[in-house]
Amino acid sequence: MSDDRYANSNLRLTGPSKWLEGAVLLALILVCALAMSANRADVDFWGHVQYGMDVLADGLPRTTTYSYTAPDYPWINHENLAELLMALGVVHLGPTGLLAIKLMLGVWIVGMILRQAQRQHVSMLTLCIVALAIATIFQRDWTLRPQLLSFLYFTLMLLLLQWCFAGWEGQWRLSRVDRRADIEKPVELTYSTTRLRFLWLMPLLFVFWANSHGGFAAGLCVFIAYLGLRSLEAIVCKGQQARGLVTRFALMAAAAAFATLLNPYGPGLHLWMIKSLGMPRPEIVEWHGPQL
Repeated sequence: MSDDRYANSNLRLTGPSKWLEGAVLLALILVCALAMSANRADVDFWGHVQYGMDVLADGLPRTTTYSYTAPDYPWINHENLAELLMALGVVHLGPTGLLAIKLMLGVWIVGMILRQAQRQHVSMLTLCIVALAIATIFQRDWTLRPQLLSFLYFTLMLLLLQWCFAGWEGQWRLSRVDRRADIEKPVELTYSTTRLRFLWLMPLLFVFWANSHGGFAAGLCVFIAYLGLRSLEAIVCKGQQARGLVTRFALMAAAAAFATLLNPYGPGLHLWMIKSLGMPRPEIVEWHGPQL
């Protein structure tokens, strides 16, 4: 009976209601696009382009090339791939083309959020509030800079996780106890073994991410935490039978972590990031606390 009520409460909209919902979503996407379409150059934009040009011309530099006070200081760059793409974009597409790509990327990310929320039957009011909040945040920070690739990779990671764990995700599955028999009943996990194999694409994603932007560290933490919690859930639900699944998840997490070492500096990139994150950076406005 409860399943019937749930199904009836989520019937697809038809007729005028469906057209109205589509119009609201279109207006919402256009508003978000307007907020993310500002033609505002980041202060580091042309520096990123020049670094990319230098790599195309002379290869990766091992020491600083634009420093008057430390000309031979070892140079570690966590944005090589992003800067190469920016340099190639300026050469072949021009600044206008890059702005168009930036806008399309932002609209696509917002569109994916709305699409996934609709599939989970989120109310239209909630959709509007969340989308407008995202657009408001992006209005200031959605500029042509390497961190856009972190937004892209993070979105791709979440989409792949959701697709691979379809049927398992979004359900409360913990072992239940039959009070009458006082015995534990294992809860069956619903998932596709074929889809789970596609999680092996994650290491490839992290290879690109680690060579594009330092945000890969946050993405790796999220990925490992996700697989860790899924492993815990599998152990609670399946007991010893979950050993094979948990082992595969552990290998996938280890492979993703190892993939981040496939960069020009190896573990030197990670050591540099740890040292760099310990230094105050008041000029990076995204790291500031919210102004309440």
